[in-house]
Amino acid sequence: TTTSQDWAYCARPTSQSTSSCQVPSNWVSANATRWLSRHHECTWFGVLCGNARSSSEITRPRDERLSFLARSQFPAEGNVRTIDIHDTIPASTLPSELSFLSTLETLVLTSNSFSGTIPIGYIDGRLPNLFTLDVSVNSLAEAFPSTALNASSLLFLDVTKNRLSGSIGTEIGRLTNLRRLLTNNNRMTGSIPAEIGLLSSSLGILNLESNMHNGTLPPELGNLNLLTRMRLGSNTLTGTLPNEIYSLSDLEILSLDNNRFNGTISANLGNLVRLSELKLSQNQFSGTPPTGLSQLTNLQLMWAHLTQLTGSVPDEICAFVGTGSLEFVTADCAPPFNPAMSCSCCTTCCDRNTGSCFLQ
Repeated sequence: TTTSQDWAYCARPTSQSTSSCQVPSNWVSANATRWLSRHHECTWFGVLCGNARSSSEITRPRDERLSFLARSQFPAEGNVRTIDIHDTIPASTLPSELSFLSTLETLVLTSNSFSGTIPIGYIDGRLPNLFTLDVSVNSLAEAFPSTALNASSLLFLDVTKNRLSGSIGTEIGRLTNLRRLLTNNNRMTGSIPAEIGLLSSSLGILNLESNMHNGTLPPELGNLNLLTRMRLGSNTLTGTLPNEIYSLSDLEILSLDNNRFNGTISANLGNLVRLSELKLSQNQFSGTPPTGLSQLTNLQLMWAHLTQLTGSVPDEICAFVGTGSLEFVTADCAPPFNPAMSCSCCTTCCDRNTGSCFLQ
């Protein structure tokens, strides 16, 4: 831990403290202003202080990369509420000492060069007021400490675009207030735990794309009745789609492409009437396109290429092209003389034998 002897008094640097008081040379001048100076820490770049707020006062941000620097109306005194420093910090590890800031609500350290792993103290409940943890777009390369998850106050957890390994453990069910879970573009493995269904009263966005998750989808995903986006593409998930998936009536994006799913797709897909994006491509789905597709009047994109589907893309879907919102339709409608499927409205046709696709 850090003690008072470890700190250098940079307001009056001595020969012993001068080197410690140097702001990193690659920090732009605006970012360096006041850092390690005699000014109150609450005036430093990326730090916001004030009285703690309750979770009922926290709303979803419009942008996942919040910047509080322009919010000068907040008092620069009191307890540390926010640390938001991105595109700034040179190569280092995440400081475990931040877990001593018990009033911290928002910790955004995205797009830096952090390596190592996520300190357990960030997620084990030592920060009882933490609503947002964003360490995306760094170089974190160790195992995600899922067994330590116990931060019930978390609303937004984003570890996107690192090199994290490990799995999403059963402990994810403890984060009962979580609204966004973003772990995409890492190297995480293992199956999706059934306990994720315990987030039924909060989770709105789930993005586990571009990892190495395996196993079948748990039926408990169907409990997430507030879910609007579910991105599971580019993993090695297998099996058939559980019927419970088709009860997610608020779902707007369903991305299942580039996995190893098989079996037929239920006509109950038509229950997902809010869908704007449907990606089924590069799987082993069989049978014919479900008749329920005709009910998806809000669809803007449908990928059904490089599968084992046969038959025709329904005319009802094709009727949405040009007259509705549907702009992109792909299927295995190439080569033209012997296609695996017929499609009169596809914007791209693919040949499942060669994997080649052609704009129409």
